[in-house]
Amino acid sequence: MNNSLWLVSNILNILGTRWTDKINENKIMRSLVNGFFYLILSSIRKAISQRESSSDNVVVVSLHRLGDSVFTIPALRQIKNAYPKQIIILCFKETKPIYNLIFDESELLVVERKQFKLNGRYATKKIRSLVSELDPKIILDLNGDMASASLLYLLGVKEIYGLCRPQFRAIYKKCITVRKVPHIIDIYLDAIRTIIQLENRNNIYEFPTKINKQGKILIHPSAGWSAKEWGLTKFLELGEKLSKSFSIGMIFQNSLLTSDVRNEIKKTNITLFETENIEELIETTNNCFLFISNDSGPLYIAGLRGVPTFTIYGPTNPLFHLPFGQYHDYIQSDLKCIPKSNEKLCFANGGRKGCPAFECMNQLSVDTVHLRISKFIEKLLTENIKTTNLTDNDNS
Repeated sequence: MNNSLWLVSNILNILGTRWTDKINENKIMRSLVNGFFYLILSSIRKAISQRESSSDNVVVVSLHRLGDSVFTIPALRQIKNAYPKQIIILCFKETKPIYNLIFDESELLVVERKQFKLNGRYATKKIRSLVSELDPKIILDLNGDMASASLLYLLGVKEIYGLCRPQFRAIYKKCITVRKVPHIIDIYLDAIRTIIQLENRNNIYEFPTKINKQGKILIHPSAGWSAKEWGLTKFLELGEKLSKSFSIGMIFQNSLLTSDVRNEIKKTNITLFETENIEELIETTNNCFLFISNDSGPLYIAGLRGVPTFTIYGPTNPLFHLPFGQYHDYIQSDLKCIPKSNEKLCFANGGRKGCPAFECMNQLSVDTVHLRISKFIEKLLTENIKTTNLTDNDNS
């Protein structure tokens, strides 16, 4: 069986890297492929000895990047409310500090990306053994991709729920496909509806806000890919304008900071903050007055900590990503090529494929952004918000 499973995973890897788009565009081909994998995975699941669990453990698979890890928090809180003593979250090492803000150490099972083979798409036997040793009664999948499917299809667990791709549905007792409409948080709330009922969904989106009017304004000029970046030169000019009235800092991951950039920042009135890891990022972000960035994971971590945020969007859709609440604002160029209301990315795959000019970012001048941010700052300064900290006990 191991050889056949390895063959299946390699086929899935090929589909994931070369042919997925073509298959999805062809309904007949898509149906044939989904049916093929359903038959194979159904046979595998039937051949596995499925056992009754001797525990009440609920294992949640949440193997995400920084930003998406933040967006899973509302759903994970609801799971913890429903299963307060049994939840165990499987996460990557780099996102552990985010989950540590909400969950106890004992509620986290940490793995590394290198433990997934085939470009991160296939779970190794070691990870499957780690999950199996927990003897879970329920597994909830917040990924719904090939990596999580490869982790789950060999486990003898009857109650597997959550997100899934159509070709993997045979693995699950009940699953739902990933939605393609806003917000990202709703994707994970959809997943938990497969095992619990959400009575009042509207009250669980926002994180508590704290406005530290004596804190610094922190600028984070990086992003997950270059097309989402407004540009270091513009951010430095913006920081200089803001520094006339506020203490301004600029935060960089140490490994991404070149000597040239460091020297340019030293010429300004901006304080440079260099971070080695996510823990340092969280600590630096914690007490600032406002966090300004492109569409990026660190901005969403700041929002999670209750810090007001201002995002400069370009080829991605703020309707999918913007933190909820009146203390989070953004700006985006009004161009025909920016993502439509039901699109997560622009026509050029978020600027990574075939964008001719990157006008969505290039047309946003420093003066335009500064004016918008200044109005937002005025609003923050007039608010009287009780300072609160997001703690493990804050599950409202």
